[in-house]
Amino acid sequence: MKGDFSRWDKIQEQNLNGVLHQQGRVLLDRDWNDQTQLTINWQDSAAKQIIGANVAAISTQEPNAFKVIRATVNEGKVKLKIHSGQGWADGLAVTLPGELTVTRTATYLEPPIQDPSGKVSDINNGIRDAVILEVWREELNGFQMPETLIEPALGGPDTTERVLTSMRFRLFRLATDEDCHNITDKLKDGVNKKGKLTVSLQDPTATGGDCPVVEGGGYTGFEHQLYRIEIAQVKDNVPMFKWSQF
Repeated sequence: MKGDFSRWDKIQEQNLNGVLHQQGRVLLDRDWNDQTQLTINWQDSAAKQIIGANVAAISTQEPNAFKVIRATVNEGKVKLKIHSGQGWADGLAVTLPGELTVTRTATYLEPPIQDPSGKVSDINNGIRDAVILEVWREELNGFQMPETLIEPALGGPDTTERVLTSMRFRLFRLATDEDCHNITDKLKDGVNKKGKLTVSLQDPTATGGDCPVVEGGGYTGFEHQLYRIEIAQVKDNVPMFKWSQF
């Protein structure tokens, strides 16, 4: 869930290495956020250059981490039995918690990554699916994890957010000549593959008479008429709506 930030600067290309706080100065939200960006950018770039991009790297101390033991179809869903542990996926550190093995549901990648996408109903002898570990970063709001991030002594409002590395298991239907070594380019999530939104104004309408007044349509104040609405899935499975006006 997006946070309420005064500004968010792209600082990874400015050769900045850290934030230094001076005594007696005001501490802004951007100071914390700049330091978080610097730390994450260094970690990600170092991991990708040392370990490698577009790969899942597993430590020799946990050689079975993220190993898929078995795949089954249960009630129309693909269930994977996987070894728990830690690893690096595309430069991002990921942890699959659990004592030894865990069960996760895997879903098929959809367009534009794979079009048409695979179907569970088509699974049969000779059908092969690659198991893909999809990882991404997102902001975690206090209302998504209230037991940890909401301070009861403050009466309920949220304070800081957290940076979360999320992951899920996906399936990619393999063609006859495909395997896990030659589908890397097809898994790239490019912006140019996304859909585009076209915005247009409604024709203005006005009252009649000698002094017509615009009743609607047209430009009505772009800066003050934008609303951002987000739907968050919280732990009690009841969707939470969050909105803000620009």
